[in-house]
Amino acid sequence: MCNIRVANLEDENQLINLVKAGLDTDKVKKTARQVVHDFFNDTKYEIFVIEEANSLKGFGSLEFKREPGEDEIAELVMMNVNDDLKEKGYQNKLINYIEKYARETGVREIYLRPWKFR
Repeated sequence: MCNIRVANLEDENQLINLVKAGLDTDKVKKTARQVVHDFFNDTKYEIFVIEEANSLKGFGSLEFKREPGEDEIAELVMMNVNDDLKEKGYQNKLINYIEKYARETGVREIYLRPWKFR
């Protein structure tokens, strides 16, 4: 059984490994560490994780786009779920969790831009 929750700083090293698994770059370790650092240190991001047996199996990150006087929107900027959990439908569960969280915090629209992630 999996648990989906908002990430915390204790998840940092496992998140770096999940980000590394999906990046297609020569400087994977440095890039993954910087991505996770940015997620934790910029208040416009919220990170969500799938945890199973005390191990992170996937994550998704949402970037809030706050424009004064406009409806709040958010972008699903990165997501990676282990293949074995995708077959169990956990990727969809993570998306539904993120969507519900966003609605509850006032987001009226979520979008994603296609990009290459292994």
